[in-house]
Amino acid sequence: MAANRSSSRNLTRRIIANTTDTYRSAWANSQYDPVKLFGEGASTHMDILCRWVLNQKPNDKVDRDMLMSLKSMVRAYADWTPDLLRFSDRRHAKFQGVPDANGNNIQQNLSQDELGGLSLYGSETLSKMFRYYADDWLRMLHYKELCPCWYDQHRQPVSVEIRATELEETLVAKAKDLASLEKEKYNLNKEIDKRYEIEDITLHWTNELRRSCVEGIRAMAAADMWAYERHMDRLKAVYDAYTTVPRISRVMVMCLSAHADFEHRLRFLHVEDESIRKRIFICAWDTKKKLIESGQHAFLSHLESKHWPKADDAARYIGAELSNLFDYRLIRDWGFGRPWAGLELYIDAGFHKLNDIITRIRNITSGSSKDLLAVKPVDMYDIIRMQDRSCDICTTDFKDLEVVMR
Repeated sequence: MAANRSSSRNLTRRIIANTTDTYRSAWANSQYDPVKLFGEGASTHMDILCRWVLNQKPNDKVDRDMLMSLKSMVRAYADWTPDLLRFSDRRHAKFQGVPDANGNNIQQNLSQDELGGLSLYGSETLSKMFRYYADDWLRMLHYKELCPCWYDQHRQPVSVEIRATELEETLVAKAKDLASLEKEKYNLNKEIDKRYEIEDITLHWTNELRRSCVEGIRAMAAADMWAYERHMDRLKAVYDAYTTVPRISRVMVMCLSAHADFEHRLRFLHVEDESIRKRIFICAWDTKKKLIESGQHAFLSHLESKHWPKADDAARYIGAELSNLFDYRLIRDWGFGRPWAGLELYIDAGFHKLNDIITRIRNITSGSSKDLLAVKPVDMYDIIRMQDRSCDICTTDFKDLEVVMR
């Protein structure tokens, strides 16, 4: 176990390590601060840095780990923390629990607010999302086949392709419309940090994490400018600035990165948490059998090649588009739930003295009905001490920064 533990430390060490007295470096001088230099144009300068970081390619193992850290911070600044703020906004629908099968408990139950007034338990947009989710999306995934076939009077195969067209065009268009509604409701083109209203005290951590990421990118932009002027290693300077971000924020960014990577890999071969090959069929197995037995291989191949790539792309697009919408997450993730009890990121916390930080993260992100930090950090050696060094099911040894289903 000692050898295994030693080898697992390297990745976390490079992500969590602190650089001694980094702020005493010259780049920390105010003359390189993008906010003081460019004022309202600072965000543009910081965005340029973000694009530069994302375009960098790893050369060796050290660079790979360094880039993983920097790119995660950039994505937290550009995508993940804005989403957290948006999901924390008080103007979203107030709804807890599981919707009825027909959606009747959405926008019909009255609840009493803190001031004693009555408010609808749901919203019009939530109702629209439920109708799309239940009546359109899940209905489409429930079909036995998208292109049912039969034989005409001349014994030639005929196919009705209206379901495939509905998935490839109509459902994709509706998903775009739902995304546009949310974009219009929250004025997503305005400055991120000035448009959201967070009242739920259990979600205030999203504001603090956002502020920490903004300050981190601001320091990274200053370091980049300092290194560029002196023809020094820009990436090393940017990484030094990254290590000044509070460790608790870096661990939370690691959790956000792990969740984004998990969902991306899941959507690649799955739809609604099940293999896409088990949910979408161009032709049912009995239809395929009849066509093959009657020598209609070319007809079957034509249907598959015409519709499968489009249906596959449509399903992935809809899954990605919906996952960014609050009402969808409220219904599926925080309502019906996912097939797992939770996701955890195993970290070698003892070696890096992160035990207190992990406890703080789990405390401040609990208590809300909306589990915005979907991947929780865990000290992997707490698990090892309780049940052994490997998984009870697959007997594979636990690894640092590995996402595990609970």
